[in-house]
Amino acid sequence: MKKNLHYYVAAWALVLAMFASCSKEETNQPGDVNQVDISEAGQNPDDLLLSNQNDRIALSGYLYTQTNATGNNQILIYRHNWTGALTYVGAVSTGGSGNGKSLSSQGALAIDRQQNRLFAVNAGSNSLSMFSIDPANGNLTLLDNEPLQSVTPVSVTVKGNFVYVVNDGSNNIRGLQVIGGNSMVLLSNSSKVLSSSGAGPAQISFSPNGNWLHVTEKNKNFIRTFQVNAGGYAQPGTNTASIGKTPFGFCYGRSNTLVVTHAEANAVGQSVGASYSGNNSNILATVNGSISTAQSGSGCAAGTIFGRYAFVTNNISNNISSYYIASSGNLVLVNGSAAATGNAPTDICLSNSNLFVYAINSGDGTISAYLRGVLGTLIPIGTTSGVTTFGAGLVSY
Repeated sequence: MKKNLHYYVAAWALVLAMFASCSKEETNQPGDVNQVDISEAGQNPDDLLLSNQNDRIALSGYLYTQTNATGNNQILIYRHNWTGALTYVGAVSTGGSGNGKSLSSQGALAIDRQQNRLFAVNAGSNSLSMFSIDPANGNLTLLDNEPLQSVTPVSVTVKGNFVYVVNDGSNNIRGLQVIGGNSMVLLSNSSKVLSSSGAGPAQISFSPNGNWLHVTEKNKNFIRTFQVNAGGYAQPGTNTASIGKTPFGFCYGRSNTLVVTHAEANAVGQSVGASYSGNNSNILATVNGSISTAQSGSGCAAGTIFGRYAFVTNNISNNISSYYIASSGNLVLVNGSAAATGNAPTDICLSNSNLFVYAINSGDGTISAYLRGVLGTLIPIGTTSGVTTFGAGLVSY
């Protein structure tokens, strides 16, 4: 496998050189991959990184997901080596309970790599767990399990010492603050309502500058935005109508863009993606319209380090789509079916090295692993079983 990986890296470098020699001027043609030089004249930093992976040991890391099991929710720990292959390490209890069914969300786990912390929602016991991560071996130590005074938390996000959760049953968001590094307290008056009852929140995330919270509402077709002040308190939310139906998962790309999937009510072959400008504000505007994947059930999204690519799981088509994010913020479909997955893929993430892509498959309780190639391609590595079929959340460390 080591020889194969070196072969792939050499091949990527050759492909980049070829594209640099025949690059075209980037245009603003919506969704037309033939009109955009994805290689960026051979200087696409997300692709260049692939040909500069000298220390293979440094590519190893850890992957976390949760069982979401009733009675005893657990975090499953996996280690990936320099080839991207996964090895099961063990399980640690969250101190709370899952609800034993699909959360229909992205981001049931959140990670703070600067402070080595992991956060997990407990949808059955309506609480939030916080762990410390041992950088030496990826092991977890439960520090706190805090009641949220809200019902059915489904997604969590963290920025510094402030943590926010979106709650499906209560139709609200609620904030917490990390105190002393090992405990959490609820922020008084931090509870803010979603657009209406039955909003169906899919994901919550801090904006890149940490001053805003974005929430997708899949049942109301809104992206709801909350400003967060210096004290960590969210202000009342505002709505942006999504360009498509059923906005679900999202990630942040370059050029101040928010890349959002739209499942289009799970209509066959109708899923779309869209980029919205203004991700560090409450003024979101679509850039180049909805870009169809011709797939079904688009759900979760993950972006590369330099914001050039976004990978999207298609829960019904059982595959992953790849997009390129142009300098204009335009979203360009690279491949509607870049790679096959297991049954019903949900959460997706990239490794810290930016080299590997992982997707959890809720239909068969597996994790699919891929080696990322240039120009938005994915090369299958293998499949790991043993995850519960209602498992939720996927993050790397």
